[in-house]
Amino acid sequence: PALLVGSACAGLVLAVWGFGSLVGGLRETVHVWRALAAADARVTIVRMATPALGVAGAWCRLRGRRLVFSSANDTDFTEVASLWLPKRLLYRLGLRLADAIVVQSADQVRLARESLPRSRDVVAIPSFCEPPGEEGASVAEPDAFLWIGRLTAVKSPQRFLDLAAALPDARFVLVPVPPSAAPVDSSEFREAARDLPNLTVSDAVPHGELMQRVARAAAIVNTSSAEGMPNVFLEAWARGVPVLTLRCDPDGVVATRGLGVAADGSWERFVAGARELWDTRHDRAELSRIFTALCTGVS
Repeated sequence: PALLVGSACAGLVLAVWGFGSLVGGLRETVHVWRALAAADARVTIVRMATPALGVAGAWCRLRGRRLVFSSANDTDFTEVASLWLPKRLLYRLGLRLADAIVVQSADQVRLARESLPRSRDVVAIPSFCEPPGEEGASVAEPDAFLWIGRLTAVKSPQRFLDLAAALPDARFVLVPVPPSAAPVDSSEFREAARDLPNLTVSDAVPHGELMQRVARAAAIVNTSSAEGMPNVFLEAWARGVPVLTLRCDPDGVVATRGLGVAADGSWERFVAGARELWDTRHDRAELSRIFTALCTGVS
């Protein structure tokens, strides 16, 4: 397990990717239990769908401590049935024992209540990001579409390559973040990328440099099959940069608030939206007004 302990609020933030087998699950259970005992936190926060939630729930119930489940992705509620049975049972146990379930959007409130009708309170806490510094200053010449993420199947990075092939006159930059579960074949992916002269695949970069690239982007591109509220959406909007998303539009804000282009799964609309954003990348006065209103809470 990976553990982060927040001493200031006496809380424990827990993320676990183990439990791949019965023996492995028992081993991880012992690790999680010992880590919880060592932290001895008043509040335990478990992030993402994991059987560790059930372990944490049992520990908190026995010790009289508080447990909060924090959703990271819509799949925390839409793909529960696909979990291996022991994982699913532990995860559902943890949800029932949680004092609160925290989600990122109204969409996730609905998904949580549909998937977990007997669970406790579901609370929506909107995501936020740090205001931009000097790197957030307006850029006269947005220079490329920018894709940031893990090279995994759920993120569908191949669709970004397809978009670059569909718009040969535009520039595209892909910045991978450190890999995790279910990576795509990196060597095959990079070989395919080399065939596209208008696409650059970067190495991972520090966050400060990454935000400079966000500020220069024509748009942030999202091709994932499932998300929560992507941090990079908020970081882009804070810098006056629109979003181009193939499938994911939390609470419909991209489409309804004019924050970019939401294709609702349509490849034709996705490509047309990209072409529109590229052709109008120099004219951002109205977009800047919308983004400023969004970030300051003015409707």
